[in-house]
Amino acid sequence: MRDYNIDKNSPIPLYYQLKTELIKDIEEGQYPIGSEIPTENEFIQTLHLSRTTVRQAILALVNEGYLERATSKGTTVLSAHKSINYIKSFTPFYQQMAVTGKKKIRTNVLSLNVEMPDSLVAEKLEISQGGKIIRLKRLRFADDIPMVVLQNYLPFDLCGFILSHNFEQESLFEVLFNSSEAKPGKTKTVCSALLADKQLSGLLKINENAPILCLENLTRTQTGKVVDYGFAHYRGDLNQFEIEATPQFK
Repeated sequence: MRDYNIDKNSPIPLYYQLKTELIKDIEEGQYPIGSEIPTENEFIQTLHLSRTTVRQAILALVNEGYLERATSKGTTVLSAHKSINYIKSFTPFYQQMAVTGKKKIRTNVLSLNVEMPDSLVAEKLEISQGGKIIRLKRLRFADDIPMVVLQNYLPFDLCGFILSHNFEQESLFEVLFNSSEAKPGKTKTVCSALLADKQLSGLLKINENAPILCLENLTRTQTGKVVDYGFAHYRGDLNQFEIEATPQFK
């Protein structure tokens, strides 16, 4: 196993850092199709990660079509390319909750900071590591039940104006839509199933290792600049997503 670049001081979840490193190894042929990846214990001992973190990363890759788990075989590489169903439309949180009949929606801002990005965030935002970013973390409730933890990263040069807004009262995407330069034009969302770690279970008031849904979003402006990169971690017992698409056959 090579020396993975896992930064425990980064705001990017550890499972996601490990997942990214594994994808790189799979796509570059370090682990060919049909081969086994290292065991959970090997990752734990070599990288000094928790079992929950390692299992989250592997489960995400299973759900995305990279890996296959079998009791007798261990975890093997299934494909070098992820298999994903894309959610075709962006729906604001209050509209998602309205479908479920929940009416009392509120948001707690956990942090809003200007920071220097780590390598992964800089790469996703397509900026240099010397550029500043804004990190916004929120916890959203429906009828006083914690439903989702949101973490967003935005380039400071493009989105510095959002620091004057109150995101306990305002929607981030509505604020961006009202900007001529930062107005979102296209959002790409990848959905995967994970297990709640200690931090997420505490915020969402669920058991550790309970199922959660992770939506990873990358949003570009109408001119193609990345305006937002973020994660939404939804508790799996109270959230569902409806995907509507027109079947196509070749």
